[in-house]
This record gives sequence, C-alpha cells and structure tokens, in this order.
Amino acid sequence: PPGARPRAPRDTGAAGEEGQRLRWSPLGGPGVMPMNAWTLGVAVAGVECLHQLGALALRRLVPLITTPATTEKHRSNLELFGPSYVLTTVLSIALAGAGCTSTALLIDAPDAVKMSAAVCMDTEFKDACEIVENSNVLFAAYLIQDLVRIVGFYPRMGGLDMILHHVGFATCAVLAGHLRIFPFPYSVFILMELSTVLLELRWFLIQTGRGHLPLMQTVNVAFGVTFIILRIGGVSLGVYDF
Repeated sequence: PPGARPRAPRDTGAAGEEGQRLRWSPLGGPGVMPMNAWTLGVAVAGVECLHQLGALALRRLVPLITTPATTEKHRSNLELFGPSYVLTTVLSIALAGAGCTSTALLIDAPDAVKMSAAVCMDTEFKDACEIVENSNVLFAAYLIQDLVRIVGFYPRMGGLDMILHHVGFATCAVLAGHLRIFPFPYSVFILMELSTVLLELRWFLIQTGRGHLPLMQTVNVAFGVTFIILRIGGVSLGVYDF
C-alpha cells in the first residue's frame, strides 16, 4: 500500500549454519494454527463434536456388532465409552500418518530446523513443520477432551496413572506448540500412536464378545511388536539422533 514500509527480506540461509540460535515467535506461519487459548479451545470443541457424532453412529451400530457372547456390562461399556475409543482410533491413525510424513520430510534436515519450527518455516522444510504444528494442536485438544471424560467417569475410563499421563503429555504439547520447538522430536514421538490403534481394536474385540477369537491373539502380538518397535526402539533411536 502507498506509504507502507518495505519488508526486510527473509534470511533463508541461516537455518543450516552451525550454532544457529533457535528463534521463537508466538505467531504461526501461513497455513499454521498457532498454539494459543483461542485455537486450542476451538480444536477441543471440534474434537468433542467428532465424539458426539461417533456416539450417534455407535448407538445404531451396537446391535449390529455385538454377539450372543456380549454381556450386558460390555454392551453398556460400548454405548457409554465406545465413542471415546472410536475417536481415539480415528485420531491415532490421523496423527500417526502426520508423524510418518513429517518424519520422512525432516529426517535429513539441519539440526536447527529439526529443533525449531520458527526456523523451519523459513526453509524448504516448511511444509513438514506446518504438518507438525497443526497436528500438535489436534493432539493437545484430544488429550484435553479425553482428560475431561476420564475425570468425569473416574475411575471407569482410567485411574490416576491415566490422568497423570494426559496432563503430562498435554502440557508438553502446549508448551512445545506455543514456543514452536522440537518439530522433529514430535514427529518421531507421534509415530507411537500406530500402536494405540491396535490397543483400541483389542478393547472392541473384548466388548463385542470376540475376545476368544484367534484374531484377538493376532492383535495382541501385533500390539506387542509395534510397541517394542515404536515406543522403545523408535524413541531410543530418536533420543540418540537428538
């Protein structure tokens, strides 16, 4: 516009220099949802809407997915807690997919880019960091929404350990998102959600009266393998790289 001061050109070469100082900005780049109270509140509301849609769908599906072996207690669990498990499954798939993509894009990035989303947004790796920052908002929102339900139904959906788990990871997600740090560590970490999908499938097999089927054993083995590979091996390799 007339009279406007010209913007200084971006310094796109500094990100790869040794000793690049991490920069912090409270504002996200183009296409990025900044981690603040407003964005997080909207995301939590969106996650809750998905939960309610899942509840509506599950009420119609419960008679179709149960078996003669399904007890009244299990049927009640499906109707009351099933929507949370459906939501967790869907979001775990989405978050793990985001983690796979951003990990692949950032694996060869300079250290300064791997550790700072603010630096990353000025480089060719900006698309990866957009995925990281946006999915992290979704991750934090899910943890907060699920935490409210765990407390509300305490201890039926989880005990003190689950509450501490959600509080701890939600705090880390909010701080990392607000400070715009650790995009690559987050990418490696969120890959662990792949094993969560199998854990939720195991719950549904039990609640629908299918816990005795051979599929249950397959799911148990698959969960154990993915847990070891992703949550132990993957995180260990990630820590070594960091």
